[in-house]
Amino acid sequence: MEKKYLRWLGISAIALTVIMAIYLGIAATIGSHIAAAKAAQAAAQSGNSAQQASDPVDAQLFPQQLAGMNKSYAMSGDDAMNSLATLHGTDVQLVSADIVDYANGNSTKMIIWYSVTPDQANAAQLLKEIIAKLAQSTGYTDRKTVVIGGIPMHYDSSSDGYLHYLWQSGNRVIWLDVKAANPKNIVEQVAPLY
Repeated sequence: MEKKYLRWLGISAIALTVIMAIYLGIAATIGSHIAAAKAAQAAAQSGNSAQQASDPVDAQLFPQQLAGMNKSYAMSGDDAMNSLATLHGTDVQLVSADIVDYANGNSTKMIIWYSVTPDQANAAQLLKEIIAKLAQSTGYTDRKTVVIGGIPMHYDSSSDGYLHYLWQSGNRVIWLDVKAANPKNIVEQVAPLY
């Protein structure tokens, strides 16, 4: 009887260790996403004029005004690629990346996470890996596929009030975070640009 109890105790300890490892991995993923978003928002709120003055992103892809909001922060190049690689936790190669925040006061906000991969196959793999990580996370809920403006998208909501839309367009993966009274209207305006 004692051996069975010890075996059960050992198995339980292993199972709890595995569960904790999974939980910590998920928490780290959510934490990375939230930290990156907060860093971008903090930089925008602090009036990071050097960043705003140089505006490193393509003005045709990311105009100063979009969907009734003003661009408040932009990151491009190696910094953006490193942020996205950390956030996504994937080894899929990126050719370029941009992270751009838009806001209209405190009520309407949008963050565009824009990744360019070498080809469509890599973009499909990146999107698949991101969606798999989101599915493991308890911070993202209401997972489903939606079609907006004829574009199929992965959709999640999160406890921070943002709605998350992810899709592939050729060799690009776009992750659009929207916090607004009418998020679908914003997505309908923004998605066709990418």
